[in-house]
Amino acid sequence: MQEASPTIALRNRGQVTIVELLPEEILDESVIAHVEESLSSIADDMAPVHMLLCFTHVRHMSSGALGVLNRLKSHIEKTGGSLKLANLRDGLQEVFRITQLNRIFEIYPDHNTALASYD
Repeated sequence: MQEASPTIALRNRGQVTIVELLPEEILDESVIAHVEESLSSIADDMAPVHMLLCFTHVRHMSSGALGVLNRLKSHIEKTGGSLKLANLRDGLQEVFRITQLNRIFEIYPDHNTALASYD
């Protein structure tokens, strides 16, 4: 996997750009800003992008980070792309359920299942 920044790693599989979030906690404003900048740059540079965002390493996220995901989804969809999420730990799945973001985002148990959904 090619490292794109200290907060993400990315690779391509066919037409899908797989982005792995590397921090265990996305709570601090500086981390959130760096993640947002990195993801927005990918969305802009590769538009229209079909992005699979993997949360394998992430244990905790702030509401600010959730806002970043909402903005990213809107931006990607406006350019004709798509955003899917995978590998959320149980605690994060609960946050998405409580905030009802699970109704907005396509969330998959693992990246292989998410990749198959693009076919």
